[in-house]
Amino acid sequence: MEYLLDTNVVIYLQQGALAQPLPVGRYGLSVITEYRVPIINRG
Repeated sequence: MEYLLDTNVVIYLQQGALAQPLPVGRYGLSVITEYRVPIINRG
């Protein structure tokens, strides 16, 4: 693997929002499948 793309880069790629095209090469993906927001009790 030459490059590792994170979730944000994959989203920008799908939206066509990258400033420059990705270089030719082999890619790996690091994708968040679930995100949990902790509940903070401030009482």
